[in-house]
Amino acid sequence: MTSPSMLTWFRVPSVLWTGCGAVQRVGAEAKRLGARRAVVICDAGVAQVGLGARVQSLLEEAGLQAALYAEAQPEPTTESADRCAAFVRAGGFDLVVGLGGGSAMDTAKLAAVMAVHGGRCQDYIGTDRIPGRGLPTILIPTTAGTGAEATPNAVFKEVPSGTKSVVISPHILPDVGLVDPELTLTLPPALTASTGMDALSHAIEAYTSRRATPHADLFALEAIRLIGGNLRRAVAHGQDLEARSAMALASLYAGIAIAHAGTNGVHAVAYPLSGHFGIPHGLANGVMLAAVVAFNAPAAPARFAQVARALGVEEEDVEALAQAAGGAVARLARDIGIPQRLRDLGIPEDALRPMSEEAAAIRRLLDVNPREMKQGDVEAIYRSVY
Repeated sequence: MTSPSMLTWFRVPSVLWTGCGAVQRVGAEAKRLGARRAVVICDAGVAQVGLGARVQSLLEEAGLQAALYAEAQPEPTTESADRCAAFVRAGGFDLVVGLGGGSAMDTAKLAAVMAVHGGRCQDYIGTDRIPGRGLPTILIPTTAGTGAEATPNAVFKEVPSGTKSVVISPHILPDVGLVDPELTLTLPPALTASTGMDALSHAIEAYTSRRATPHADLFALEAIRLIGGNLRRAVAHGQDLEARSAMALASLYAGIAIAHAGTNGVHAVAYPLSGHFGIPHGLANGVMLAAVVAFNAPAAPARFAQVARALGVEEEDVEALAQAAGGAVARLARDIGIPQRLRDLGIPEDALRPMSEEAAAIRRLLDVNPREMKQGDVEAIYRSVY
């Protein structure tokens, strides 16, 4: 946790536009970056609802040549990132626009790097392995979950192992983020729920991390408060622009928080669910979050008491508040339809031990978890929600 002698830093994209109509700034920002030929990277779903073509048109109206790459892969693999980078290199583009959820934005980040520095996505897995900036990037989220528009991280599944691995570098922090809640109005309830729980995971993990910073604390707590007060409404009433706006900000704020304090135990136990069983990342976090919060709370009661307060729990005693944090998360997850059991996701019971061994080996995350978490602890957490 934060100490008075802790040296901290603060880094966000050069420009962040938030609010209704933010996407309209894409042409002006592209021109400000000196771009002439842009590529919009999204997945097939975003393209099918017309958002890819809309952003392409906005760029063309600003005088740029623009192309659409609609083959970004959900839960992207290192190989899918390589294919996208090959398209960007072959097209001679000088600007990459990532449009979609975290998968499309992460793919755009690495494609921009590989277009300049070459190599394969696999070459950059790890921390600070990118030698310099890639092509300029503008990231436009269409969900309220990952906060990838504000992070120096990109997550990919390695083939054939299925292991989730992360690229971490300040060189993939985007030049511009455009956070427009109107782009989330048509997001289905189930996806609204799972991406919202992803944002809540980010905020709670950042706030309770051993790497927590004063800057991250500010954004994380506000994100928790916004999610606690608006996610149920956003799921139940998708056209509620006030709730959607609050969730878009919460996702951004949680992204800023993890950019400085990182994630920890929740992501460690969620990665094997996505990597081996194809469970979408936000859903995996949502299923596991309450159990990990309950496990961690005794190690940092003051912090988890604040989490509970931000989620609307009314209690004066700090210890009681901390103990209530897991329950508050569980109620929210239940109210918005997040599955409560791993068996409901088709996870076989005999996978729990090997998954726990894999998760316990992710020291990058577990070394900053507020409570020591060993293989036996991870397996017990899995079994508690099986």
